Amino acid sequence: MKTVDFYYDYGSPASYIACTQIEKLCAKYGANVVFKPFVLGAVFKTTGNSSPIVLPTKARYTMMDFTRWAKYWGVPFTLNQNFPINTILHMKLCVAVQLHHPQHFAEFNTAMFNAMWVENQNLTEPAVVAAICESVGLDANHLLMQTEQDDVRNALRGNTDEAIALGAFGAPTMMYNGEMFFGQDRLPMLELALQEG
Repeated sequence: MKTVDFYYDYGSPASYIACTQIEKLCAKYGANVVFKPFVLGAVFKTTGNSSPIVLPTKARYTMMDFTRWAKYWGVPFTLNQNFPINTILHMKLCVAVQLHHPQHFAEFNTAMFNAMWVENQNLTEPAVVAAICESVGLDANHLLMQTEQDDVRNALRGNTDEAIALGAFGAPTMMYNGEMFFGQDRLPMLELALQEG
């Protein structure tokens, strides 16, 4: 079966927009999506890349472009007033759900992305994050403890290291058939590759 590896971070608006489309796109061509949460900050640090918001003129254009892409695909998008945020804990929570509560993973993923990029919630507030966990049927305190387990930490580190080794420098990074596709704006290119097999 065709497989697309999807490396992403909740702090990335491009990851949110791509995540609203990736499963539908892959299903259209009989491909499976493997979600690989990683730490975008670590990718930036290792590769020497930086967020597009560092340069004010680029930041303004990039955010306008995200709004355009969201409109193109008919999905809601709001620039979070707390952006950028440190997402290490959020991505550890993601991996903990993926490994230990897979039945809640899709809903948790959607809830976290929506909280950040639709509902303008402050994900730096522990109570906000706890409420998101509880809203999808997860015990926030128990999940928080699971984020400190070796399997969770190793999986997140492994995804991040793997993405860097493959040439990733930002999010989302999608890998299919040995090719890398970066950004929500490369989904049409990924579709062409899926069409070709």
